[in-house]
Amino acid sequence: MFFNRRLCLNRKGFTLIELLIVIAIILILIAIALPNFLEAQIRAKYTKVQAELRSLMIAIESYQIDHNGQYPLDANEAGTPFSPSPFGVDQDGMDYFSFMAVTTPVAYIKQVPQDFFQEGRPMGGIPEANGVPYLTYNYHETKSLQMNPANGVGAGNIGAILETFGIRWVLFGIGPDRKWQIETMSHPDAIKSVVTSKSGGSAFSYSPTNGTRSAGDIIRSNVAQN
Repeated sequence: MFFNRRLCLNRKGFTLIELLIVIAIILILIAIALPNFLEAQIRAKYTKVQAELRSLMIAIESYQIDHNGQYPLDANEAGTPFSPSPFGVDQDGMDYFSFMAVTTPVAYIKQVPQDFFQEGRPMGGIPEANGVPYLTYNYHETKSLQMNPANGVGAGNIGAILETFGIRWVLFGIGPDRKWQIETMSHPDAIKSVVTSKSGGSAFSYSPTNGTRSAGDIIRSNVAQN
């Protein structure tokens, strides 16, 4: 009886070696599972971005049908009734006020969507507009681009050039790399990137087939709907 009790007491708990082995196994499992978990997060966000850009596209096109072919103004370039400045100012988040045209007073879309890939990204020295609750997708409309002489004049204006390709508006998502590729390009290259994105041929367009963490912006326009 005494021997059995002593044997049971000796068997309680784990040795240090056993604990280290268990910890090592847990760490190995985490190292295997964590990358897959992060990849799944990126894929889910990308799917969400695509769905939101499609919803914005439908809202923007519905707006222009009700407004005799006029698309919502680009607050960064032309200002809007909702923006804090009467004329466009290059401020991060001004696109939020561009999209208010499709939420107020007629709700073509329920609310202005948030670009979750922009969470926590560096601001890059550009001030954030007052009253912006979160960062949304970048929006450019060709008539608004033509209102701002900083984009060129006449046939050399960015908006005028885009219109020659039938492009009336462009939406940009920042993509998983959280860097605006479009801002690193000269105007001719930026225009080429938007134009070629309609066929998926732009080197600056994000594609998950290059790896979920690859560089590139997520681009959609009225002529690039896929």
